[in-house]
Amino acid sequence: NGSQFFITYKSCRHLDFKHSVFGRVVGGLEVLTAMERIDTDEDDRPHQEIRITGVTVFTNPYQELEDAEKAEEAEKQKQERAEFAAAAKEGDYARGKWYSAPSGQGGEAG
Repeated sequence: NGSQFFITYKSCRHLDFKHSVFGRVVGGLEVLTAMERIDTDEDDRPHQEIRITGVTVFTNPYQELEDAEKAEEAEKQKQERAEFAAAAKEGDYARGKWYSAPSGQGGEAG
């Protein structure tokens, strides 16, 4: 396919808003150094094929997102329970306040 990505030693501001950052190198910089030493043509393409045969993902960003969403939902539920308990103390949710006569006859079955 025509996909490309960049492995860089430092920030490359000229790539901002053009490409997505999806990771960072946390080890194996000697491999990056070896790749950097390969001669390139005038279009900055390497004369030798460089093939990445494996990677290790140290952190799963989707798991981090899922954990954050679960924590946010738990906090929301905690807040809702606290609001319900406070309203119940004030009588807003007291028994009988929600009664309505389905028949419209003052509560008598019609």
